[in-house]
Amino acid sequence: MDDPDIKHRAQAEWETLALEIGDLPPFEERFALMRDLYVSLPWCSIKKAL
Repeated sequence: MDDPDIKHRAQAEWETLALEIGDLPPFEERFALMRDLYVSLPWCSIKKAL
């Protein structure tokens, strides 16, 4: 999630979501929340289970 290309690709289509869901919150705010959630997940535990 820290790859700038991932953020760029997500932001490129952000405004098109307004056509489906209406008013959108600021991209930077929502991307930061999503990134924080993603990095908080127990990825080590998942890899060990596989």
